[in-house]
Amino acid sequence: YLKAYRTFLKDQLGSDTSSGWGDAVILAPLALWRAYGDKRALEENYPAMQAWLAYIEQRARTQHPAGFEGWSPEDRVPAAVARLVELIEQNGRRLDTGFLSVPFLLDVLCDQGHADVAYRLMFQDRCPSWLYEVDHGATTLWESWGAIAEDGTASSYSYNHYAFGCVGDWLYRRIGGLAAVEAGWRRFRVEPALDCGLARAAVSEETPYGRATVSWEIVGTQGDDDPQCGYRTAFVQVDVPPNTRAEIRLPGMPEQTVKSGHHVFLTRTERRA
Repeated sequence: YLKAYRTFLKDQLGSDTSSGWGDAVILAPLALWRAYGDKRALEENYPAMQAWLAYIEQRARTQHPAGFEGWSPEDRVPAAVARLVELIEQNGRRLDTGFLSVPFLLDVLCDQGHADVAYRLMFQDRCPSWLYEVDHGATTLWESWGAIAEDGTASSYSYNHYAFGCVGDWLYRRIGGLAAVEAGWRRFRVEPALDCGLARAAVSEETPYGRATVSWEIVGTQGDDDPQCGYRTAFVQVDVPPNTRAEIRLPGMPEQTVKSGHHVFLTRTERRA
């Protein structure tokens, strides 16, 4: 490998491996399989994927941070999530994570009962945040959260850098509510975050079977006399490509699976205080 890379790993990290970047041996073949349902990338890379995962599992078992020795894949999760929420609050309800953490941050908060914290991060407009970049003229994502300072001073960072743009995947799946259930999108889930604070959202995915779309809009609110209760009415439209199925999960309605075609739903969701 390149001399600079070798020097960085061996001289500074004392290792031939690189967390995050090394994970690509698993993540890239998986992404190809999930998007297209083609197993060839998995078959060609499977031995390397197994070897890397075995190494990571061994490190996870034996290289715990100080104070976590002897804790159980159950004890560590609540403590880590509580600490994450605490750090976000201490930072003025802002994130301050790097390339390797951002893809997981908002999903972790949602999965662990802190969706409200994830939504606050999404709407934050002080640095570091995504909307700070938008407010400072960004049309693509920056390499650094503060690549342009508050006074408008520009740095030498890249201004077209994907890393923090991984939030787009979360926006599609969680806010828009469009997520694959089976590799190749033969079956997908529709579960939009109607309580996220937005009035409307729309997403689409070019699947191997055609375009899948979800669009939703809040069309009415009841219970305005009491800001702590009431509900909102949402209008949801879903396009399901030929030869696919969509699992529909909407508040106030039983879960159902629909076939290809255009589907319209009118449902209620509790209003956020």
